[in-house]
Amino acid sequence: MPRKAAAPRAARSADSRVHAICSVVMNRILLIGIEPTLVDFSSMPELDAAKVSQGLQTQLQHLRDLGFDAAWCLTDLGATAEAVVRAALAAQPY
Repeated sequence: MPRKAAAPRAARSADSRVHAICSVVMNRILLIGIEPTLVDFSSMPELDAAKVSQGLQTQLQHLRDLGFDAAWCLTDLGATAEAVVRAALAAQPY
């Protein structure tokens, strides 16, 4: 079986740069949700904004412990949600 020719040095260098960039981006996660203080918990009396916020922080820390660069983007119920998410996505590569 013929051997595959080695990639030119410039190509290998470009490949390694792309891999490095992809590694950074691939490990970054934007978690999008509704700000817990805006949620109506009347149908779920066992929950409240403080418990949900604690759960969100626990899950965020779990992802970070796994090596992910995770961040929450919490929005309102619609008035500015799109703008908030767009701003978060524009601030960092995901």
